[in-house]
Amino acid sequence: MFENPSAGKFDPPPPPRDPTERVPLHKRWWFVTLLAISGYPVTHGLLWFRGRGWVSGAAVIGATVLWGLNLALNMKRTDETGEDNPYSPPTHLTR
Repeated sequence: MFENPSAGKFDPPPPPRDPTERVPLHKRWWFVTLLAISGYPVTHGLLWFRGRGWVSGAAVIGATVLWGLNLALNMKRTDETGEDNPYSPPTHLTR
């Protein structure tokens, strides 16, 4: 007996995402605006401070830690939702 290649293709779509779900902090308009506004005074203060050597090293270490934290949280979210592949499996229309 042959298997139906269209089985499950015409099921109803999944329910929409919950509109009350929280948006990540880096995608909120006020957070981006706050970073843009506070960036100049912070940069000016660091340049006036003249601590370029160790401050630069601390900034690199801090950026690396934040990048790793972001990566770990994204991996955790992917594991919780099971959405590791956003694309549907390939279809074979010319069998």
